[in-house]
Amino acid sequence: PFNAKYDDRKGFEAGFLAPGKPEMSVHLPLLGKALAKETVELVDGPPGENVLNYHGYSLVMHKARRLALYSAANVDFSGRFELARPADVWRQDPRIPASAQLTNFYYENNQFDRGHLTRREDMEYGATRLAALTTAADTCHWSNCTPQHSKFNQNKELWQGIERHIFEDAIKLDKFRAQVITGPILEESDPV
Repeated sequence: PFNAKYDDRKGFEAGFLAPGKPEMSVHLPLLGKALAKETVELVDGPPGENVLNYHGYSLVMHKARRLALYSAANVDFSGRFELARPADVWRQDPRIPASAQLTNFYYENNQFDRGHLTRREDMEYGATRLAALTTAADTCHWSNCTPQHSKFNQNKELWQGIERHIFEDAIKLDKFRAQVITGPILEESDPV
């Protein structure tokens, strides 16, 4: 089930790793004033509100680049389900203008893949299989996507291999909890 109102998404929880201990909270990145002016504000949010909350993660979009500046996720492998991977259904987020999101046209007929910032596999957790599937499917928003070269993205010895080694092979899955903050590297000199 997909809730198109987005009113059930709590997003990144700062106190996820140590509930009740605010001194141990991990907060969303603070943007400098110049960069904050370059973010996409929510269509129906209060002025200056730029955080998009999803199931288990949050992100902030760059207005001109139409990519997330960062994505911050809570990962809990103690409640992780091994889910079969259905075909991805990519969605635009109606809480920000469509013009602020790169969609499938950007990834067609070139060497770019759709690279998840917050990994789908990291969000395959929840109280039930259905909750885990709903959370994982929520990663398939264009706002959580960044161009990644296909050789880098599909190669299990490169990026995918690093992710799998860190998050799946090198840890005890039933005890692993983390907060993962990721994003693309954007340079002013990047070509259009």
